[in-house]
Amino acid sequence: MEEATKHRFSTVINTNGSLITDSIANKLTNFDFDRICVTLDGSNSKTHDTHRGKGSFDAAIRGIKLLQKYKLPVSTLFTLNDSN
Repeated sequence: MEEATKHRFSTVINTNGSLITDSIANKLTNFDFDRICVTLDGSNSKTHDTHRGKGSFDAAIRGIKLLQKYKLPVSTLFTLNDSN
């Protein structure tokens, strides 16, 4: 990330959000991200967890909230399917 920032590369992270902790979100503020994208395959746990596993919706939302807490450029992505 230091080299990407130094050379002004576009920097985007795609994540399911499950491993974002307060400490990690804070560390991410040291870099100039264009976007941090968290995958949400549904607007509720029933839909999302069907595709990503039990508890994954809550983990993604928790990750999004932590990124927002540090004013990082968070957005969402989804994989379009017949159930969402």
